[in-house]
Amino acid sequence: MRTVSIAFSAAISLFVFASPALAADIPTKAPPPAATQAYNWTGLYAGGTFGGVFGHSEHCDPPYVFCTAPFDIAGIAGGPTLGYNWQATIGLPVMPNWVYGLETDFSWSRATGGTGSIPGVYGCGGGCFTNVDWFGTVRGRVGPSFNNWFPYFTGGLVYARISPGIAAAILGEDSAIAVKTDWTIGGGIEYAIPGSARWSVKLEYLYFPMHNIFYDNAHVCGGLDCTAVLNQFNVLRLGANYRF
Repeated sequence: MRTVSIAFSAAISLFVFASPALAADIPTKAPPPAATQAYNWTGLYAGGTFGGVFGHSEHCDPPYVFCTAPFDIAGIAGGPTLGYNWQATIGLPVMPNWVYGLETDFSWSRATGGTGSIPGVYGCGGGCFTNVDWFGTVRGRVGPSFNNWFPYFTGGLVYARISPGIAAAILGEDSAIAVKTDWTIGGGIEYAIPGSARWSVKLEYLYFPMHNIFYDNAHVCGGLDCTAVLNQFNVLRLGANYRF
């Protein structure tokens, strides 16, 4: 029995001293690498956009009791874009990378619409129209980035040249050209093309109103200027940007 006890004690001692060495030889699985952001949006870029403008307008003869029905406006628009992005890591595990940007653009436009009647009871004949000749924006952009994808909200200032008028059978056409400013808001999504560190494409929507625009200095409608009211425009466009 004494011999068995000695053998058993020796086996226990051997196992205790050998365990650390055996454990050191067992291969361990390396922890998974931390998620990384493969694409960085920081930098200056330039590009262009092309798309459509659609909305509606309404004309009234002061004191705004004689008004046309709202009529549709539609057309195309396109032009250059310039902007700058900053990408920041804010430490959130789900959306760690956010992009903040400042962008300006300018678009020539051929958007027009009209109605077959004029406001008031003056019997001039003809109809009212509203044209969007061009517009530009200065906006901020912000949103989370997911490597090559950048969905964003945008908003800021819009300036536009709007040409409302009236075509009268008796007195001819009378119109005005107004350059006005207002606010704009919208959103979009931009995608950096794989294999290219510089090119990206985007789809963007903007909304902007243009409040009362007075015209009709010839008083085709009557003794007071007519007004283009409730001008509201939507822009849906595609774009491409090149990063420097």
